[in-house]
Amino acid sequence: MSTNGEGKKRISVLTPENEMTAAGTFRTPRIAILESPEEFVVKAELPGIGPEDIDIKVDHGRLVLEAHRKGLDAERLPAVVRGRDLDDYRRTFTIGRGIDASHLRAVMNNDGVLVLHLPKRQDHHARLVAITEN
Repeated sequence: MSTNGEGKKRISVLTPENEMTAAGTFRTPRIAILESPEEFVVKAELPGIGPEDIDIKVDHGRLVLEAHRKGLDAERLPAVVRGRDLDDYRRTFTIGRGIDASHLRAVMNNDGVLVLHLPKRQDHHARLVAITEN
């Protein structure tokens, strides 16, 4: 595991895949999940999408991130060459009991990266157990 300049461990980087749902086809945004002693940080790349077009839902131990592109119907014509994705995005995460979902924060950066801060519950921090000899 590598660390970034913020002292957080990079534990996973995922690549986009298509996700079929009853609502249609979605792309899975590129994400990175980082961990510090206090929180998990999820960074999701959502280029060209503003905060008003993003829905974040927490329900029954699941975090669902959806981002919808609006006003691009004219660009949905068959393309000879396409240099960017025009699909909507969706990603689902399972939230463990160690996450305090009631204090989740979301920040949209100017570079099209959504940053989710998922604080750890105080009563779920790992602790070291001392080993004694007989």
